[in-house]
Amino acid sequence: MASLPWHYLSILKNIFWLSLVLIVMLPYAYRLANQKRVLLQSFEGDYSLLMIPKIAFTKPFFLTDIEKNNLDTGIMAMSDKDILLLASHSGNGIHSYFKNLEKLGVGDEFYIWNDNKDNKYQIIEKNYKAKDGKLFYKSNEKDLVILITCSKIAKDKQVYFIGKRL
Repeated sequence: MASLPWHYLSILKNIFWLSLVLIVMLPYAYRLANQKRVLLQSFEGDYSLLMIPKIAFTKPFFLTDIEKNNLDTGIMAMSDKDILLLASHSGNGIHSYFKNLEKLGVGDEFYIWNDNKDNKYQIIEKNYKAKDGKLFYKSNEKDLVILITCSKIAKDKQVYFIGKRL
């Protein structure tokens, strides 16, 4: 029986491992993408989407639906004429959507989809504050979004990010 040269064996070994990875990962990736599609199709009514590419985050939030607009079901949204505040838990629970938010920094971008268009934002400020249920932020800027959650780094603080529309 003739044997293959060593470089062919190396190539065959690489093809085997790549095939194995694809066999394992493709169904998982498909299932994950399909779950997101089904999740988004299941929402009815007036909702918006928060998308943060750096941490692979996409979740809906509701400005007008009082029943779904709370921390117990996901993202709580509060708005005035110039600033939108989005808050969520950062723990390990099922509705702890902002658990990776602290990985963001100044200059990172996120998107809010509503009214059939994407609005692009860039983080211009990252700060920590005491956990007192209050946030005072004064600015002359328009079209700001504040993302806020409890900090995993400083246990007695909350981290918040100011995003400016581009």
